[in-house]
Amino acid sequence: LYKEDVYTKESIAKYREYIESVPKLKNTKDIKQLVQLIKEFDNATFTYLRFNTDELKRLVSIAESRNKDEYNIVSLEKFTQALNHAKDWINQTESYRPQINETSEHVKNLTNAINGLIKKNGEKGEQVPPKENLNLLNLDLTLYLQNL
Repeated sequence: LYKEDVYTKESIAKYREYIESVPKLKNTKDIKQLVQLIKEFDNATFTYLRFNTDELKRLVSIAESRNKDEYNIVSLEKFTQALNHAKDWINQTESYRPQINETSEHVKNLTNAINGLIKKNGEKGEQVPPKENLNLLNLDLTLYLQNL
């Protein structure tokens, strides 16, 4: 339910700590304490969990490395808009957790905008390099070390 590709590893750990720290409901608690505990528990996902924006940050870094003077104004306008929306989303998710996770939408839009850049001479701009799968790299390294 709470995966690192959706939420940051740190926020999952904080949420887990919170859940484990919540005292078990006992019949001896008064109704006011129970209501307060339930309210806090309901809000815990918004308080502790943060959406994982690592891939979007990678794309922003790629986008910011592009020389804007090389591209035609039409493709550059879409690119700039997607880049600004991506940066806004990253800032939002760092300060609070929106109800709906729009990270994958921003990843798609920024990827398309970067890949859609057209140079002034009519050539396509440099495409987004594929994301490295660190899990596969770690697995390959583990297998390699086991075979030594």
